[in-house]
Amino acid sequence: MNEQKFFRLWLALANDFGQAEFYWALAVLLAILVFSWWVSRRMRGPRFSRARAGGSALRAFGEGGLKRMAFPLVAVALLLAVRKWFTYVEWDHRSLFDLAVPLLLAWLLARVLVYVLRCVFPVGGFLNVFERFITTAVWVGMVLDMSGLSDPLVEMLEQVSFVVGKQKLDLWIVLHGTVTVGCT
Repeated sequence: MNEQKFFRLWLALANDFGQAEFYWALAVLLAILVFSWWVSRRMRGPRFSRARAGGSALRAFGEGGLKRMAFPLVAVALLLAVRKWFTYVEWDHRSLFDLAVPLLLAWLLARVLVYVLRCVFPVGGFLNVFERFITTAVWVGMVLDMSGLSDPLVEMLEQVSFVVGKQKLDLWIVLHGTVTVGCT
């Protein structure tokens, strides 16, 4: 395992923690999150909740998805814009944004997947359990990728192998196939 990859983001965050610019970046991040929350609350208000007569199902699907994804979508867009601006003005202490963007993207991905499933399947106990599983799987995948532990985990799963007939299988192939079949 590459320790440099594992600790790069956390060391940058720890080094930035003692700098005054870190607290300005934290204030900007908090302002972005509060603004994103405000936008998402406004979109769920009564003005946006009115059903339009003669509206298509596709329009209702798009509006419902946008309402559900408004907070992480607005936050990611603003964070990417601010991070780009910080790069332009040569602000060196961007580690907080480097940590927040992937986490918000994972949140956005989980919300998209769950919203599509809510539109496809009827509401019930199965959907609630599966929603938690998808959200947990997306977050665990993001944490494994950010920490650099995904490659060693895949290598470890590939080392456990067994033979079925003439085919040699390993745990990674079985897990990958199960997820692929489950998604379809």
